Amino acid sequence: MFLSSDNTAAYMLVENLTKDDVRIIGAETDVAEFAELHSHRMDGDRMIMRHEKYIDVDAGESVRFAPNGYHIMLIGLKQRVKHGEQAKIVLKYDDGTSQAFQFDIIDPRKAAK
Repeated sequence: MFLSSDNTAAYMLVENLTKDDVRIIGAETDVAEFAELHSHRMDGDRMIMRHEKYIDVDAGESVRFAPNGYHIMLIGLKQRVKHGEQAKIVLKYDDGTSQAFQFDIIDPRKAAK
């Protein structure tokens, strides 16, 4: 997860090690008011961020959540999070299941040093 001011983005690699396709339909976290699936795309020379209703991960495949691509947008941080801390994010799937992950908080200004 990369730290900004009131909003931030979470990045990860989602690997589907099952024989079934999965669909991520949402996310939750205790550190922000809202967590939404988002993507970036170029429109001419402009970068546009878009809310995604779902993200599919085919059986045996993976999807990388990374800058300039898919990410989880954490909107309205409830508290200041600091470089080196951890936060929990829960991914929600269309079959009603969910999966929790611990994320390291990374401030890109400190990570670059």
